Amino acid sequence: MGLKVEKCCCCCDLRIGCIISGIVGIVFSIIFVGQSASWQGILGILTAIFGNVCLIFAAAYTAGTTQIRSLATLLYIAIILANSFFILIGVIMTGVEWGQLSSALSGDPNIGSLHGGYAGAVVIGIVAIILDLYFALVAFSFYQELK
Repeated sequence: MGLKVEKCCCCCDLRIGCIISGIVGIVFSIIFVGQSASWQGILGILTAIFGNVCLIFAAAYTAGTTQIRSLATLLYIAIILANSFFILIGVIMTGVEWGQLSSALSGDPNIGSLHGGYAGAVVIGIVAIILDLYFALVAFSFYQELK
């Protein structure tokens, strides 16, 4: 049968959890695009909005056919897993850059603030990956429920 959760965040129905997850995903995407107003940031927000709208549609539009709702859920899962992969690459690149800069500036008295910035970026990236994977699991559980 596979990995499945019965409730989202241990307290609400999977359908409601998917709607909330989709709305929160759109809000966070809009907030985070301000931090990276490059073409990658714009592309990221567009794919995030598309994926989250797919999830909201699948969970909220109960009059739709199960096949359409399942396809929309699978699109969301594919997009969020790709997003997790890209975040992982970014975390690894940040860690490598942190290590290179740290060894280059080992005698600098201001190295502490440098470590703080990089450590924060790595921790935020890891938390984002964990949340993305959890919400992909919730969406997959909802997909299994649809079937």
